[in-house]
Amino acid sequence: MIDLGLKNALNSHRVSRRINMYPKHGYSGSVISIIDEIFDDFHGMIITPIDSPFGSKALLMTIKNLATLYQNEKCIIVPCFGPLVGHPIYFSRHFFLTLKHAQRLGGLRGVMASNKKFVRKFYYPCARILANINAPADLLRCRNHIHTNFKGNAEI
Repeated sequence: MIDLGLKNALNSHRVSRRINMYPKHGYSGSVISIIDEIFDDFHGMIITPIDSPFGSKALLMTIKNLATLYQNEKCIIVPCFGPLVGHPIYFSRHFFLTLKHAQRLGGLRGVMASNKKFVRKFYYPCARILANINAPADLLRCRNHIHTNFKGNAEI
């Protein structure tokens, strides 16, 4: 199930769905499938995992505007709520080949860790970008961190 805000935001942009041609690689296979198809046609790609289903048009527009600002640079654009990294994440086309091998590097986090100097973080005022719901414990951990460390507009 996808968050309605993210669905509406995606509907306002050029978005297409593709079949994972490398299912044995799981999520990485989906990224590889897309890169195989778009490699020459795009400046970059926004990756939002299915287990991080929240988003908004404002968030996507912010990422898109930053990607335009950095369009000639090698960059990874990451939204943050406080000190925590959220989703979705933008990778410029310079990382397409690296992303095809992200599984060997430890996934998207591994790609970011091995390319720290190209990471461009920006503050986003909604804790929902932190939701990474693989298991009930993930949701509880995220909520506990937010309620312990942030006050006010920090509900997910």
